[in-house]
Amino acid sequence: MLLLVAMPCCMTTVFETTTMSYVLPSAECDLNLSLADKGMLNAITYTGMITSAFLWGFLSDTYGRKRLLVVGFLLDSTFNVLCALSQNMVAIMVFKFMGGFVICGPFAVLMAYLSEFHSLQHRSRVMIVLGVFYSAANMLLPALAWLIIPQSWNLVLGNGVLELHSWQIFLAVSCLPGLLSGISVMFLPESPKFLMSKGQNDRAMAIFRRLYAINTRGRQEFPIRELVDEVRQAADSEPTSGKQPSSTKATQPVASGGLGEGFRQLGIMFRKPHLKNACLVYGIQFGILLGLNTFRLWVPQLFTIIEEFEHEQHLLPADGTMAASYGSIRAGQATLCEMLAYKVNKTVQLQQQWVEV
Repeated sequence: MLLLVAMPCCMTTVFETTTMSYVLPSAECDLNLSLADKGMLNAITYTGMITSAFLWGFLSDTYGRKRLLVVGFLLDSTFNVLCALSQNMVAIMVFKFMGGFVICGPFAVLMAYLSEFHSLQHRSRVMIVLGVFYSAANMLLPALAWLIIPQSWNLVLGNGVLELHSWQIFLAVSCLPGLLSGISVMFLPESPKFLMSKGQNDRAMAIFRRLYAINTRGRQEFPIRELVDEVRQAADSEPTSGKQPSSTKATQPVASGGLGEGFRQLGIMFRKPHLKNACLVYGIQFGILLGLNTFRLWVPQLFTIIEEFEHEQHLLPADGTMAASYGSIRAGQATLCEMLAYKVNKTVQLQQQWVEV
């Protein structure tokens, strides 16, 4: 049941970070976009995620995994709907930034939430299944774009105040997994591990019994009678005199010291003995994401440029007037750099025409 609910959750995070890459080629004329504008629209979601990255760990350890997942997914769907209704680039950037701001929390907390429901025996398998879900979502999104964006849908509402094109309908459809995720997580229990860390062992015990009854079809009685009091253990393990080892301090609950305690624990990674390994991991992760997102977010635009170049090359007039306007091109096979230069020159010319109009 958890994996079934995790499927739309994974789709939501992928859709939030990737939908703009499929929208930009179609929205270029409607929003008068340059290549720089497209780059900003592709990046604005990640700007929101970076802005809120340090906040969600503290919030999840303070208010719980379930509450953050529900609020995060529902807010993300709301911002996606507002983005789909937007009529200019500035409004889209604002709502995509807010979408990235809120989706960063559920994206990170989902892993912790699922892992806390599984033992070490099954935890690695669950993470592998989540990876499959993310890959499947990356396949489903272009399929949806292929079905919706090429359609000639154009809805005019409110005497022209609100005009919706096919790419905006695609953005609206992409919010459905977030809505489904938020509603589905409402029916799931809170993480028992979180409840135990907050001293709510009675609630955690009730959830354990419920999970055990579901997994065993109610054929056996839950054998555990008492849970460890983690709050008392943490208090008893705190030294009363002398220097406190940093490793002991790092195991204290983040919520116990508030936001300041969260930043203090974050600072441990940037001091010895963790600094070297942390920098190595961050560098590897940065390189992986740089390569992945460069291809993932720009391949739709690159394919559009190539197709547009080849199509217009066959329509060039004999006197070469279009080539003189947009830049020289060769009659034979052109390189990708020449196609990009042609697109840049053409975009500049079109923007000048849009300004005049």
